[in-house]
Amino acid sequence: MGPVISPLQTGFPPQADVLAVDGEVVSYADLTAVAMLAEEWEPFVHRARRGAYLATCREIDQGALRQAGQRFRRDRALVAADDLKEWLVARSLARSDWEAALARSLLLEGDEGRDEGGGEGGDGPGYGQGAPSAELLWADAFCSGLWARSAQLAVDWLAAQLIVDRPIADRLMAGPPTADRPIADRLMAGPPTADRPTAGPLLASGLEPAPFPLPSGAEAASALSVDAGRVTAIAGWRAAYDDLRPRLATDAAVTQVVRQRELEWTSFDIEELVLGTETAAREALLCSREDGMEAEEILRRAGGRLEARRARAGSLLPTVVAGLLAAPVGDGVTGPFRHTDGWSVIWLRDRRRPEVTDDDVRAEAAADLVREALDRELVGHLRWLGPT
Repeated sequence: MGPVISPLQTGFPPQADVLAVDGEVVSYADLTAVAMLAEEWEPFVHRARRGAYLATCREIDQGALRQAGQRFRRDRALVAADDLKEWLVARSLARSDWEAALARSLLLEGDEGRDEGGGEGGDGPGYGQGAPSAELLWADAFCSGLWARSAQLAVDWLAAQLIVDRPIADRLMAGPPTADRPIADRLMAGPPTADRPTAGPLLASGLEPAPFPLPSGAEAASALSVDAGRVTAIAGWRAAYDDLRPRLATDAAVTQVVRQRELEWTSFDIEELVLGTETAAREALLCSREDGMEAEEILRRAGGRLEARRARAGSLLPTVVAGLLAAPVGDGVTGPFRHTDGWSVIWLRDRRRPEVTDDDVRAEAAADLVREALDRELVGHLRWLGPT
């Protein structure tokens, strides 16, 4: 087996491939351009710079760090220790890189609203002026979800381009296959695994990437070794995506979606009283129906927790939806229902069905039309070549 090559050895962003849609191969450098076009790159670099500075001058609560790690693993279904290890290896990250990224994120959360220039809560002028290292950006882009979000945008933009049948004139702008990067390798099926990562562990090469300038604005692409012509091509993908909605979201199509989603999108303004036992919930229901007691009065007598909120039918259990559809609006009460914290009784204050004349409803229906078209187009066209 040959020597392990770091994906950052060729600079940042690396040219390693992430995905391919119908033969168009997208690299991490392309994802950087996508993030720039989506106006995510500059805030990401700002946070990375600020987080790196905070890590040098503030203590991190180890208990909070452990909890952040648990949330991170739970959200990504990394239950076993080997799951996390495989996730890190696939992304060429050491565990210390991951823990440092979590620590920076926690420090940034505690830093929100502080004055960067040394005013209220600030740390003096000149904080974090040095550019973040390539390794730091690489870790933060994975742990913050930047690569994942940018990859999803790239996939959607390319799928839109296929739908509108706009030819990809510069399909091979990234260059033809080479001896060390044949097309067969670029289009290998499936995501990387622990025993077949896209690139070996980042630190295995012993390379210490040097910091590099990260200017904003027009100079950003060239400073990051992102080809300007490639950025133009990617902007064309986005233009196709922007053109797709008006093509699909005709009045007839939107109306049909709203009718199909009428029950799912029906919303209820409710007050839910959560009690510890089914017996207590049934007594609360009787107090409301037979004695006319208000929810607040029952809460004072029986205890529990009363919560007012608006909920869509699609987010509720079918039994709850059935009860709310049958209950009269205003003082209607229904239940009891099994709740994660016990049992609940629900008062229905208002019920709204989606209207095709509502701008928000129309926008949601249009988004559904676009999403359905994109997902259909991607079947058989999308290949994942690297982790996000």
